[in-house]
Amino acid sequence: MNRIVTLSLLMTLLLTSFIEVNNEETTPELKWYGIEEVQRLTKEKPKKVFIDFTAKWCSWCKVMDKKTFTDPEVTAYLNENYYPVKLNFDSPGTFDYLGEKYTAKGLAQKNGITGLPTMLVASPDFKKIERIVGYQKPKQFMNSLKSFD
Repeated sequence: MNRIVTLSLLMTLLLTSFIEVNNEETTPELKWYGIEEVQRLTKEKPKKVFIDFTAKWCSWCKVMDKKTFTDPEVTAYLNENYYPVKLNFDSPGTFDYLGEKYTAKGLAQKNGITGLPTMLVASPDFKKIERIVGYQKPKQFMNSLKSFD
């Protein structure tokens, strides 16, 4: 009899744990766009553009990917107010940016970027560009983004 009660309690606990885990809200993922796609989207629905320059060798970029860009507040804010773009600094591929062809490194150099992590915040028409330089924790990053509002 004791074994049946213990087994029944264990089953109830397991089932309750399973239900609680499955009912937790999942953190929304940050939706990344391509740079050419964003140039079209800003004409249809104007939003600021957030461009994150990254590279495989950039350890602080990886920390931002893991800690800052997965923070629920950061993710929600970027998804709501920006078109986020991630560009690989070392990619040899070219893309159209405001009628000219660039590599990610070329666009970075055009905007005075000399080190990573560095991010750009552009107005919907790409005429005003601000920089966020260096690793930023979620709260610090949110303050930086909100300073451009």
